[in-house]
Amino acid sequence: MSLTYSTPGIVLKSTAMGEADRLLSILSPERGLIRAVAPGTRKPKSKLGGRTSLFVVSQLFLVRGRSLDKILQADLQTSYPGLSRSLAKLTVGQYWAELVLRQALSEQPQPELYRQMLYLLGELETTEAVLSLLLLGIMTLLTLAGLNPQVAHCCLTQQPIDAHHLNSAAGAFFSPAAGGVVLGKALEHFHSPPRPTRVSEGPKSDYTSKGDPRLRKQQPDLIRLSLPHWLILKSLGEGDIQQLTSPHGDPLFSPQNLLKVEQILRSFIQHYFDRPIQSAVLIDHLFSVSASSLP
Repeated sequence: MSLTYSTPGIVLKSTAMGEADRLLSILSPERGLIRAVAPGTRKPKSKLGGRTSLFVVSQLFLVRGRSLDKILQADLQTSYPGLSRSLAKLTVGQYWAELVLRQALSEQPQPELYRQMLYLLGELETTEAVLSLLLLGIMTLLTLAGLNPQVAHCCLTQQPIDAHHLNSAAGAFFSPAAGGVVLGKALEHFHSPPRPTRVSEGPKSDYTSKGDPRLRKQQPDLIRLSLPHWLILKSLGEGDIQQLTSPHGDPLFSPQNLLKVEQILRSFIQHYFDRPIQSAVLIDHLFSVSASSLP
C-alpha cells in the first residue's frame, strides 16, 4: 500500500504548529476529513503558504503519517479572495466550517458535503445578503447531516403548525432537545414541561413551567417563537431562497429577525453537538451592529 496519495481539498481550519508549520483540517470528497501538517508555510517565501490558506481549494499531494499526514505539494484550483476582504463574509465561512468539522468523518467519502461547501463559498464570495446566506448555509449543512429541525409540525403531537398557533395565547416554542417547534398547548399534557430560556438576545419566553423543580433542571429549554421567526424557519426548511435574499422582500425578513433566527438555530446546533460555535461571538457583534443602525 502506497504511503502517498493525491486528493482535492478545502482548507477549513488552520493553526500554528511548531516554529514554521501549520496544522490544517481539510475536507476532501474522497477521504472526508484530513488532518495534515503543511511544513514551512509560516515562512515568508513558502511555496505552500498561499495554496494552503483558509478556504483555498487545491489538489493536494500528501504522505501518510502515524497520526498526521504531511503535505508535499499543493496545486491551486480555486480561491475566494472576496472573503478575506470582508470580515462578515470570512466569519460566515468560519461558522460553516465549524459545522462541517463537527459532521465530517475521516477516511469516509463525503462528496456531497464537499460540493455543498464549494457551492456555499462561491455564493458567499459574491452575495450582498450575507446574513440570509448564513442561515441558508446552516440549514443546508444540518439537512446533509440529517439534523434539520422540525418546523412545520409540532414535535410532540405532529399537529401541523400555522400562523394561528403563533398568535394564540398558548403560542409555539422552539425546543433544541425536542428537535424543533412544539405547540404551547401540547406542553400542558406533560407533568414537567421544559423551562423557558433566552438565546443570546433572543425572544424571551413567557411560558410558566410547573412540576418538580428538580426534574425541570433535566428538561430541555424553550424559546418562545414570534410569527416572523417561525416564518423564516419555515422558509429555510422549504429552501425559499428568493424570499430571504430579495432586497425588496417582506419586512418580516428584516436583519433583526434573521439574526434572532440564527441564535435559535445556534441553540439547536450547540445542544446537539454539545460544543459552542466559536465564531458566533463575532457574528453577534458584526450583525447586531449593522442591524441596529437600520431605521
